[in-house]
Formats: sequence, C-alpha cells, structure tokens
Amino acid sequence: MAISTYAELQTALANWLSRADLTSRIPEFISIAEARINRKLRIRQQETSSDVALTASTRTANLPSDFREVRRMYMNGSPVRELEYVSPQDYWRRYAASEYGQPEMFTIEGSTFLFGPIPDTAYTAKLSYYASFPALSSTAHTTFTTNPDLYLYGSLVAAEPYLKNDKRLPIWKAQFDEILMELDRENRTNAGPMRMRDDYNPL
Repeated sequence: MAISTYAELQTALANWLSRADLTSRIPEFISIAEARINRKLRIRQQETSSDVALTASTRTANLPSDFREVRRMYMNGSPVRELEYVSPQDYWRRYAASEYGQPEMFTIEGSTFLFGPIPDTAYTAKLSYYASFPALSSTAHTTFTTNPDLYLYGSLVAAEPYLKNDKRLPIWKAQFDEILMELDRENRTNAGPMRMRDDYNPL
C-alpha cells in the first residue's frame, strides 16, 4: 500500500508490527520517532529564517517556537553586520555589566537569545536557523510524503520498548540509520556536510 498520509502510516505500522491491539499506541510510536528525527537531522528541508526584534535596553529575545539550531544571525542594517556566536560563559565574562550599543555577538540560554552589547535602541536581527519538522497529523504531512521510509522505520524502532525483544529490531534500526545517512548525503552544501546530532546533544 502507498504511505502518503498520517492515516496510511498508522495502518502500515499496524501491518508491519502484525498487531491489531496497538491502535492507541501507534501515534505514540510516531511521536517518539519524530522527536528523534528532529534531534538527529540538520538538513536543507529544516532551514528557515525569521526576524528577531531587539528591544532597547533589553538584552534578551525569545527563540522561535520551532527552533533547533542557529545557522547564522546578522543585524539588518547598512552595512549588514554578522553577529558572532559565543558561549554563555564568554558572554557573561564580557557583558555581565550593562554595556549598551549595537549588538556584536549573541549567545543562547534556555529559550532566549542574549545580545551584547545590550541594544541601545530597537533593532531587527535576521536569523537563519534549523527548525523542527512540523508534527504529523491528518492535515500536515509534507515532510513525511517525501520520506515515508524514515518515519516508518523510525516508528518501528520506537515501538521496541513496548514490544520487548522483537527479533526484527536490528533490521529496523539498520534501515532507519541508513536513511538518516542518505538524507545527510543528499543535503550536503558547498559549505560541507549537514550535521546529524547525537540524541543527547542540546539544540
């Protein structure tokens, strides 16, 4: 059968698992797979951009709700000025005191950007970043339709703790890992390979 919708993915998983009693569990397996895919992949389909509004005398601005990782950020002025990313430790070493001006660097703490110097007036920064893939649903499956095998095998792997010791797990996991690597190779840019993240790496 074709796998091009969220409903078809759920049906395919029930077929592959050879179980008729998993109707309420299968959406959970898919959700777990989605979380892992978002942690692992940094590919072209995740790239997007957003304006970041900087408020005068305020060092912080919120991350986008779908934020995963920064590609670049710059001040949208004349001339355009690239903002340097620094670690939180370096940021606070440099900007613990209140120093005001046009920001030159930024860092990330929790769900916020921190800018230094602290903006002396309102600015707009342009952010290029990797976003999470939208969660699959009956109406949202654009990413899924181009990579149904990724979601199928990822969901099968996610089912293992519930199934317990299914002998097919090594095959499913090998397929899932191979698809991740194929997507990585397909989405290389002139700047080098896109990165796959470890499950426990932040951002």
